[in-house]
Amino acid sequence: MSRNFLLLLLLIGPIGTGFAQKRLIDSLGSLLKRHTKEDSVRVSLLVHLATAEMYDHPATAGNYAAQALSISEKIKYGEGLALSYRLIGNAFWAQANQTAALDNFLKGMKIADSINSEQVQADLMGNLGMVYNDMSDYTSALKYYKASLTKQIELKNKLREAVMRLNMGNGYYRLKKADSSLFYYNQSLVMLHQLKDTRTIIDLANIGIGDVYADLGKYDDALQFYYKGKHSSDTTKHHRAMVHSRMSIAKVRMARNQFTAAEKELLECLKFAQEVRLKTYIRDCYELLYKSAQAQGHTRQSFDYFKSYNSCKDSIQNSSEVSRIASLQLEYEMQKKKLEIDVLKKESQIQTEEIKLKNSLLIMSAIVLLFIAAFLFFTFRGFQIQKSLSIQLADRNKEINRQRTELEGQRDKVITLNKEIRAQQNEAILQRDSLAKKNQSIETLNFQVTETNQILEELVTKRTAVLQEQLKRLEEYAYINAFKLRGPVANIIGIVSLLKKENLEEEEAKMVGYLKKSSDELDRVIRSISETLQHGITAYEKQNSENGNK
Repeated sequence: MSRNFLLLLLLIGPIGTGFAQKRLIDSLGSLLKRHTKEDSVRVSLLVHLATAEMYDHPATAGNYAAQALSISEKIKYGEGLALSYRLIGNAFWAQANQTAALDNFLKGMKIADSINSEQVQADLMGNLGMVYNDMSDYTSALKYYKASLTKQIELKNKLREAVMRLNMGNGYYRLKKADSSLFYYNQSLVMLHQLKDTRTIIDLANIGIGDVYADLGKYDDALQFYYKGKHSSDTTKHHRAMVHSRMSIAKVRMARNQFTAAEKELLECLKFAQEVRLKTYIRDCYELLYKSAQAQGHTRQSFDYFKSYNSCKDSIQNSSEVSRIASLQLEYEMQKKKLEIDVLKKESQIQTEEIKLKNSLLIMSAIVLLFIAAFLFFTFRGFQIQKSLSIQLADRNKEINRQRTELEGQRDKVITLNKEIRAQQNEAILQRDSLAKKNQSIETLNFQVTETNQILEELVTKRTAVLQEQLKRLEEYAYINAFKLRGPVANIIGIVSLLKKENLEEEEAKMVGYLKKSSDELDRVIRSISETLQHGITAYEKQNSENGNK
């Protein structure tokens, strides 16, 4: 893994400026497209892309660093994790999100501490100094810068050492210590001129020296260094130097009451700072613009700039953010102390074991000497040791017995639980069997009901056939009664009617009367039988119709 990382560094070379920077980014992008495997080489490519894009496009740099972090987590690449967190923190720092920057720097530091990566530790100390510098805690910033510088010297990393000397100059400048500031700025410049591709850093050093001279009131000397940094950064397109140089020139112009020239520089400065979202510079630009407008009596314009300044200031630093940063720092310090305590405990344990070993050897030597000197004393000593061991063994046996008793108690509990579970299982089996029997009974009843329905249907069918047969006989009987029996009766009635028309004798007349009376009674009886039959037929048909509807 480390070999691939070194090969990649040799392929890429140092980070350049201007067009070389653009070519480098394009070259890294092409390599990244070709190398799709998620391994340490891809992580290294993403790290270098994030580094190259950091100052001009911090959001893009943050995206590359986030991808490197994701891959490093997958392949468990510790150094990649630490570097990714550092670059994500740099991206947030470049956008003036100090809380997020500090959070990521401390995460990276924790990992670097755990894997003992001294270079990443040294770089992250410098990054922590940058956060505190932007939060105006210059004393804390210097503390981290010094720690980082010491590490870089030990690691013989000349470029990082030069950068840390530049940061030391910034820290002392903030504390108004001009001599110390110039000392470190000049040291940084000497080292940077001896290294290749360091123009962007040299520009920042020249601007820093100009700031010191400006604070001392040596404006001509200051402008000389400012314009040197401005012209150089305009060619390299390094936004931070472009912005810083113009802001510094504007401060000198304002000190000389050249407000129009100062405002021109500040507007250019604001434009470049907004292009890459350098919030601290945007804040400082608005502050100088409102002061310049105020000095010229432009009240309305001064108020507008003042509102913008306050808005930027509040977005960069507020009480909750300061509290959050303090808590993050405290958390890191606690974790670091815990790690140191763990290391001390391990060292103490090793020393204790060594002392025990030495004591054992001394005891053995003493025993041998005592054995040679006095056998009886050795025997007595052995007896004492044996007695002590016996006591320890007895105590150990007691402990074993106690543990065995506890285990037996636990075993009994387990057995009891098993019995309860078996009883519940048996009860469940009984309930299941009972349900099975009930289901079987229900199925038997269903079968019996089905058979009963079939028998009832057969009975109804037979009964219907019998009734139909009876109906047929009734209809035949009705027919006989209505036609065959009624016909002769009708004839008798007709004959009786004819006989009544003749002049009959008295006796014959009586007989005819009796015949008439009998025939009338017979006719009534036949009519009654017909009505009864017709009523029965109608009732059967009605009942049969109702059964059919059902």
